[in-house]
Amino acid sequence: MWELCAALLTGAALVLAPAADPVSALTDPGTGVTHALVPPSALAVVPEPDAGLPTLVVGGEPCPPGLLSRWAPHRRVLNAYGPTETTVMAAMSAPLAPSDTPPPIGEPVPGSRVYVLNGALEPVPPGTTGELYVAGPSLARGYLRRPALTAERFVADPYGPAGTRMYRTGDLVRWRADTGLEYVGRADQQVKIRGFRIELGEIEAELTACPGVTQAAVLARPDRQRGDLRLVAYVVTGQDAAQPRRLREQLRERLPAHMVPSAFVTLGALPLTPNGKLDRDALPEPGDDLGASAARAPRTPREQLLCALFEEVLGRSGVGPDTSFFEAGGHSLLAIRLVSRIRAVLGVDVDLGALFDAPTAALLAARLGGAERTRPALTVQDRPDPAPLSFAQRRLWFLHRAQGPGATYNIPLVQRLTGELDREALERALADVVGRHETLRTVFQEAGGEPVQRIMDASAGPPVAPRHRGRRRGGAARAAGGSRPPPVRPGRRTAPARRTVRPRPGRAGADAGDPPHRRRRLVAGAARPGPGDRLRRPAPGEAPVWPPLPARYTDYALWQRRLLGDPDDADGLLGRQLAHWSTVLADLPEELALPRDRPRPAVASHRGGRAPCGSTRTPTRR
Repeated sequence: MWELCAALLTGAALVLAPAADPVSALTDPGTGVTHALVPPSALAVVPEPDAGLPTLVVGGEPCPPGLLSRWAPHRRVLNAYGPTETTVMAAMSAPLAPSDTPPPIGEPVPGSRVYVLNGALEPVPPGTTGELYVAGPSLARGYLRRPALTAERFVADPYGPAGTRMYRTGDLVRWRADTGLEYVGRADQQVKIRGFRIELGEIEAELTACPGVTQAAVLARPDRQRGDLRLVAYVVTGQDAAQPRRLREQLRERLPAHMVPSAFVTLGALPLTPNGKLDRDALPEPGDDLGASAARAPRTPREQLLCALFEEVLGRSGVGPDTSFFEAGGHSLLAIRLVSRIRAVLGVDVDLGALFDAPTAALLAARLGGAERTRPALTVQDRPDPAPLSFAQRRLWFLHRAQGPGATYNIPLVQRLTGELDREALERALADVVGRHETLRTVFQEAGGEPVQRIMDASAGPPVAPRHRGRRRGGAARAAGGSRPPPVRPGRRTAPARRTVRPRPGRAGADAGDPPHRRRRLVAGAARPGPGDRLRRPAPGEAPVWPPLPARYTDYALWQRRLLGDPDDADGLLGRQLAHWSTVLADLPEELALPRDRPRPAVASHRGGRAPCGSTRTPTRR
């Protein structure tokens, strides 16, 4: 559309590129082409002509800075922006000069209105990232026979004439005082990895700014060994080939650690779709070859042991003594796990910072060479009755005493079962799980003014309380809201062919990663055979055989107190930590006043707001 209008409405000739050699229309001065619009991915594989093509427009996708260094010095290069729904340009930059930063997309073209808005459809200040909305007479009316998608993307324009609409592009931009709009990334390309929200476009922009990188793409892909998401960078390098290790070091200087890709793949060219845009689905899976860093064999038993621990935590083989833990796919959460395994296996007190300073097995072995065994082993111990709380349990006990009973730290788990319910089998399964995990039958009490923990008898097992069909609405919320013992209170809601089981462990005896683990235990417990059980053939009523636990949580509470020492001992580990944080936090205000913060009530209600989902109405602006 753009090429047709540009030629026919100005009396110019429209040059059709030959199918056998389409690049020649741009590179051959004999064609007489004076203006061209080319996507950056396609332009990257076009050799720069010696002469001709005085005006070049790039558009359709973000333009990396490396292209400007090749094409801008000898001609006028402009960066155009416009989704198909805006028919077809919405903004265009001024002529660009070579730069190390991504080029702007400029100002809106005549006939287009653009807004940079936040989630409440309010304009954001200059320099603040917001979503780009486009309006004006060139805007399409919607998608043919797609009313739901039309309602989602074409919304009412609160800043235009009555009855007009604006298009929600999904692109994130910000206003710059000197260059107009600057493209930041896609709202739907925002990924969340290990709790961090990451804009892939920001990483791509930093990669293309690295010397030797002509093109770059970044994806969040699941690791084939561990299954968790990791960042993978795909780069196309020029004559000055950029090595992955050097790229990783350069990105570490410019980006936070969680935004540095864990894998780099070098390609001769990025795959393109038929219209010349990047084909992300065609990018290959990264390999697991750790390269030359794994070639050398360990020289000492400690190096060999550390390599084995690296492989265990990373979930891959071939880790050598010179393999960097982080270059092999490690991150901060895995680093914590690795440090814990080193402490358990080697018995040395290594801190997390040592791994970042010495990320290979060889460097870490040298640093731990003179370390002595300073941590006691965590093993099953003879425990007193009652047993003391761990410090994490004591914090929850303190909050309970300060705020009163509540469901803030309850973790509800809803499991739906289809078919006829064997209540006895379900109760046996729950009893097996609760009998296995002492934390699910641990209660807090007080003895002599001090909080203690007691382990309830596992023989009775938790009863399964039925819930009637008439209490269906809000039943899960009510089941999760209880705070009286026992810690696990299962209930079931009856229905003709479906049951809902709601175990509710307390936060003091559960973790965010526990539910899938305990669901597997629940299934294993339900597999206890009864009369007519065809799944297994052991003796009826046989209990599952669990491997012995290396330690229990009560053992950890005793071990923790022995390790940290008395808080009144200034030379003990806990005493030193308390002194440090008391100094660091000494001058903090009692209340942290935040910009645009809401008034804080005298007593917290713990009630959230409610926002309807799927509504196309514009939120009320305050």
